[in-house]
Amino acid sequence: MAADFPTIKSGAVATYGQTSRTTEFSTTVLSCVDGSDFRWLTRDWLARFTLDFRKIRGYDVSKIKAHFDSAKGDFDNTWGLTYDGTRYANCCYANGLWTFEEVEDDHWNGRLEVVQTT
Repeated sequence: MAADFPTIKSGAVATYGQTSRTTEFSTTVLSCVDGSDFRWLTRDWLARFTLDFRKIRGYDVSKIKAHFDSAKGDFDNTWGLTYDGTRYANCCYANGLWTFEEVEDDHWNGRLEVVQTT
């Protein structure tokens, strides 16, 4: 079981980039013969995040990588993410890809996709 997503040394979740949060809904539609339909929400809304990291230090990358490894990539959904003062529970990585690269001496860029599962 992974701990909550770590904050980086600056105290933020991510840095200088296109970090974003979107909301997803799941709706079921039942179509009738007369052309009418019934729609209802089949689950609560869930959040999806794109965490963008630009020129973060190796120390912060090692904290994020340790969390990624403890969550076994996209396998574990028992951790949370605090974003803009709101904690989102039951998160997992949207894919098992680690895409960080060193762009300067001890400065790294990368992006992680996180999705709330329940």
